[in-house]
Amino acid sequence: MRAACFIIIYLFACAAFAEERATEPSLRTRIEVIEAAENDGTVRVVADLDGIIAALDTVVAPDLLARALALRCHAQLNLDVPAAAAFADRGLDIATQAKLDGPTAHLLSCRGYVREAAGDIDAALGDYIASVEHAERAGDKSALAQATVLRGSVRWSS
Repeated sequence: MRAACFIIIYLFACAAFAEERATEPSLRTRIEVIEAAENDGTVRVVADLDGIIAALDTVVAPDLLARALALRCHAQLNLDVPAAAAFADRGLDIATQAKLDGPTAHLLSCRGYVREAAGDIDAALGDYIASVEHAERAGDKSALAQATVLRGSVRWSS
């Protein structure tokens, strides 16, 4: 009987701990850690981002969800470029609706890369130009540098 009670208490404690980890502050911290690291698209990073995105579906935090989708889009570029478009499109829907310039800039760069890889250079250039504008408004130097380089490479190669 004691063992059964211990197991039940343990399961409730685990569930409470798992639920506690899915709060907005904890998810924000996990996103910031991934943003600060080199996003290399490893299985661990992808799995962690997928977990964060799933948890954010239950938390009302469009800024975090858009940032997580931007990170996931960029991670997907290392694995399967065409599949990254789904993350970019979903993130752009959220970021534009919430008027989030920083995540929008990152998502536009990712979608532009997908379009460039597919040979749609005009659409890619449009995404890169819009990404520069959003990055400037947000004051996001990382997104600005990325979009400027991508825009320049498309202009130079076409």
